[in-house]
Amino acid sequence: GLGGTGLTAGDDGSGIGGTGHEPSGDGRGIGGTGIVGTVTAFGSIWVNGVEVHYRDDQPVTLYGRAGTPADLRVGQVVEVEADESSAGLRARAIGVRHVVVGPVASIDPVGGEMTVLGQRVRLPAADPLTVVLRPGERVAVSGLRDQEGVVVASRLDQPAAGVPDLVGGIVERVDGRDVLIAGRRFPLPEDIDRSGIRPESDVTLYGQAAGDRLRVQRIHVGPRLPFDGKVR
Repeated sequence: GLGGTGLTAGDDGSGIGGTGHEPSGDGRGIGGTGIVGTVTAFGSIWVNGVEVHYRDDQPVTLYGRAGTPADLRVGQVVEVEADESSAGLRARAIGVRHVVVGPVASIDPVGGEMTVLGQRVRLPAADPLTVVLRPGERVAVSGLRDQEGVVVASRLDQPAAGVPDLVGGIVERVDGRDVLIAGRRFPLPEDIDRSGIRPESDVTLYGQAAGDRLRVQRIHVGPRLPFDGKVR
């Protein structure tokens, strides 16, 4: 469950892509099922061995905005709220999570690593973008952080114009108007309410890149526990 939480779906105990809750007939799915993990296949979507069906007009959120199922890609990390039906799990909400979006500061395809907004990113194997990305170009990174805060990327995309730069992660420390994520300090503007931000908060900082730093403009604070109060 590197970088993830909950029960791992599957029998092999692996779960770098995140973790899932395998529904069963014992009542554990009452109130809905929550799944966090990496998309591995389509038709419906498969997330860490769990199949989830969705409607053609299924609401999808990404980059903090409304999207559609056409925005879903293999390798993206998603949060799915689902209900059980006669056909199996059916999504009621799908959110795509990116760890960092911004300009590439440095990239070493041979060493398998790059830096984006001060975040170390381990490049995904065989991703075609790793050989064409250049410093200064913007990239959206899907993946999860390891225990040292390094982003283990599962997919790279080039975001469309208008998509905000962002950094997501767990707050290590709050220091005045600064928050620390993966050892990096991010100053927050005076007009941002910091009352809900504390160590261990899961946050996404949105803003605009200024060199290798993020000029924060708004912040989203996630629940203390994934899907807190939404699913059992």
